[in-house]
Amino acid sequence: MKRSHISTFFILGAIGFGCSGSAKTSKNSVVSNSGIVNKEQPVSSSTDTPNVAANAPKTDFRTRINRDRIDANPSATPLPLKFKKAAENSEAAITMNTDGSIFEVRVFKSHPQLAKVEATWLDAKEKALKFYLKNGQVLEVKTDRVADLPSTPAAQLLEIAGLKAPSKSSDRPRVANQK
Repeated sequence: MKRSHISTFFILGAIGFGCSGSAKTSKNSVVSNSGIVNKEQPVSSSTDTPNVAANAPKTDFRTRINRDRIDANPSATPLPLKFKKAAENSEAAITMNTDGSIFEVRVFKSHPQLAKVEATWLDAKEKALKFYLKNGQVLEVKTDRVADLPSTPAAQLLEIAGLKAPSKSSDRPRVANQK
């Protein structure tokens, strides 16, 4: 009885050891359709994608910071503004300053008080406005009430600057008997 238990234990152990291998093969072995493992051929599969990041040269952040930077405008001469028609008989242009902030200009052709308004974006909402008046006065105001300078009404710009809008009466003198 003792012998049968030992031989059964030995047989089960041998079967367990033989079947305990993993389903995966090693990196350096290739399994063919015949089921024979060939350890001489390198592993290759058409479904494998190459690891591009592993093949890239190793660079740390100091190397990337010290790379040569390409200046888009090496002469440091600002590009000329391209004006487009805007509301209320005016023209507007938008560009970017050297510090990366957005800069808008609106020139009024026939407004009685405003000659030009410049807006520099301080952040997504707040802008620094510079008003050039026809009488030569220059006013500077910071505000968040202007979303888009080319489409902002002149009356709102005057209100932001703290000025009164011009009266609606015409400049020509009234003649008697004319309504």
